[in-house]
Amino acid sequence: MLKLKYIIIDDILGVIFHGGIEHKVEANGRNVTSAGFCKLFPNGNSVDIECYGRSNSLSIGSLPKDSLVLKAMLKNNEMLVS
Repeated sequence: MLKLKYIIIDDILGVIFHGGIEHKVEANGRNVTSAGFCKLFPNGNSVDIECYGRSNSLSIGSLPKDSLVLKAMLKNNEMLVS
């Protein structure tokens, strides 16, 4: 399975990116309110997302609502994928 990371910017904008990129590099000075790792699970016509862990480079962790933020953005085609 591909290792994915994510950041949430200003509590509302999610970015999913390759696990080989450091969180701090992807953040690029933006206001990151949570960060960690994520797993994507196909579920019929949608995708379930599990967020977990923390970013060592940003010293910030995942929050319980992160999965919902990312899933809503993905559903509405608003997701930023780097």
